[in-house]
Amino acid sequence: MKIRTRLLLSLFITAALAFWLVGRELRDDVKFRYFQILEDGLNETAALLATHVEQSSRGKATLSTALLRDIVAATLSRRVEAEIFGIRKSAVSLRVYVTDARGIVIYDSAGIAEGKDYSKWNDVYRTLHGGYGARSSRDDERFPGVSIKYIAAPIRLNGKIAGVITAAKPAITLEQVIAATKDKIAITLFMFFAAFLLIGIAVTYLITRPLDLLIAYVKNLRSGAKPTLPKLGNSEIGTLGSEFELMRAELDGREYIESFVQMLTHEFKTPVAGILGATEILEQPLSDTDRKKFVGNISREAERIQAITENLLQIATLENVRVLPKPELIDMAELLGQLVEDFAAQCAQKNIRLALTSAPGLRLTGNYFLLYRALANLIQNALDFSPAGSEVELRAQMQDHHCVMEINDHGTGIPAYAADKVFDKFYSLERPDTRRKGTGLGLAFVKLVAELHGGSVSLANRADGTGAVATMQIILAKAHPPH
Repeated sequence: MKIRTRLLLSLFITAALAFWLVGRELRDDVKFRYFQILEDGLNETAALLATHVEQSSRGKATLSTALLRDIVAATLSRRVEAEIFGIRKSAVSLRVYVTDARGIVIYDSAGIAEGKDYSKWNDVYRTLHGGYGARSSRDDERFPGVSIKYIAAPIRLNGKIAGVITAAKPAITLEQVIAATKDKIAITLFMFFAAFLLIGIAVTYLITRPLDLLIAYVKNLRSGAKPTLPKLGNSEIGTLGSEFELMRAELDGREYIESFVQMLTHEFKTPVAGILGATEILEQPLSDTDRKKFVGNISREAERIQAITENLLQIATLENVRVLPKPELIDMAELLGQLVEDFAAQCAQKNIRLALTSAPGLRLTGNYFLLYRALANLIQNALDFSPAGSEVELRAQMQDHHCVMEINDHGTGIPAYAADKVFDKFYSLERPDTRRKGTGLGLAFVKLVAELHGGSVSLANRADGTGAVATMQIILAKAHPPH
């Protein structure tokens, strides 16, 4: 089971239990508050009726309840028209009974207890002994299953307790209140429950989202991709992601060194073998023509080793650079013009026209030397694959707030199998005229320079199928629009 599912299930169970307890507590609290109010009213009613009996019994030897009977009977027979907090009331449900000093009931408005001994009931017993008499019970058959609240008050004659009067009321109204508010309470609790769950789901998502991102990141790593570490925040998950990224970088570094050594060994193997072979032949008697030929082979292979070494040093330097060295404001028309001038002799030798089109006043921030070398590599690459009598077009312009430089040639284009490898180190295609490969490091250098300037580079076949086009873009943050 996923962590998110566990959290949501735990949240749901906890919330359901919490709101069930809250609902039950709320119902109990309503009962408690209702009985508080009911007891307060009955207490005052009992005191009022006790005073009435005391006044009616003044000067008599026994308690007089005749007038009380008439008043209570008349009250109980009255029809009441009232609506109390949405509950309609049409009759008086008050019960009154009086006991003498022994606790014997001498009057009961309900007519069910006269002559009975109530001296053991809490309301009568405590009142007769000078305490506060109150009780709750379900002993009234007229209201089955309904709690009745009994509150008593002492009846005093000549300074002594001569009896007890009890006012009682069934909690029918309470049941009506609960029934009337049950749906409202349920709806209210459900709304709070739903809101709580929604907030919980949102919080759970915020907690587990970084974990999902980290899992996806690790899966991409396992598949061989090199994804960027997502933003995981400053939590423990973010720390774990940072540690994964550091571990990946260390492993990539080890893998890079191993593959680099293998590629370097492979690239040096051919020219070294050529040099050794030519040296062995030169030890034998040869004609001047053959000797000159093999010396030339040695010189050419040595130059190849030197070129590989220099390019590797440049690439290694750039790979360790995190900040663009010596940025300056570069006039692209000037830089491109210098390139055209420097390649003029080579173009003339191969009978290739190098055409320049540049937007006026185009300037950007960068390193002049690195951009010059990168564009020179792209131009050299275009010249190597262009046939004699063709044209290489060099363009520089602003597009969508980017400085875009294109080198178009009319050569053989890029084979499909090489399209995704041209920027890999040591990957090179045979030149059409010499059938020899380059060092395979020129385009890798170009890519590093573009990325160091915050841009990108691509190499693809032209749409009309007549050659290839290399495109380098420098992002807006590094570029200045024409004046």
